[in-house]
Amino acid sequence: MSLKSKIGIILIMIFILLGSANYLIQRFIIYEKFITFERDEAKKDLERCVKALKREIFHLNVVCDDWAAWNDTYDFVVSASKDYIESNLVIETFTDNKINLIYIIDKKGKVVWGNIFDLETEETIKLADFPIDHFPNTHPLISPIYEKIQTLTTSVSGILMTKVGPMLISSLPIRTSNNEGPARGFFIMGRFSK
Repeated sequence: MSLKSKIGIILIMIFILLGSANYLIQRFIIYEKFITFERDEAKKDLERCVKALKREIFHLNVVCDDWAAWNDTYDFVVSASKDYIESNLVIETFTDNKINLIYIIDKKGKVVWGNIFDLETEETIKLADFPIDHFPNTHPLISPIYEKIQTLTTSVSGILMTKVGPMLISSLPIRTSNNEGPARGFFIMGRFSK
């Protein structure tokens, strides 16, 4: 065997050895640490997303609570006053608060007033999840409250999947401005999550 052949075989062996060592180091040391790092970063990002959604739901719940614990709303459930509608339930209420849905329901489930708006087109939307005349006691937005409506502190909030997309939602019992009852129904607000 010539010297050239021996050097060639030695170089090939060195490249194979270095390549194998490099692969083993990359696969079992660096790759594992990279996967752990990537998983930890993804977990942090997911936690940030969850916190952001919880903040949005909290703020929606605060706005909904302002409306649900208000003497005018408390009276409106019984009177269905046109003055309340004309001064409070106008398109500006939706656009200013970035709200897509407002429903006012009496404690028997009858819809006193309800509307869903697309804020970009300012057109009404119909969704099967929100009946136009009556909510059954088993509806997910009122059933947890329905049984405990007299406590006045029970609420339903979270994310509701609709055919238009996910909606942040808040549902609270309607009570007086002093947070007194008896509760007269349910106030529901929603905002499409985009």
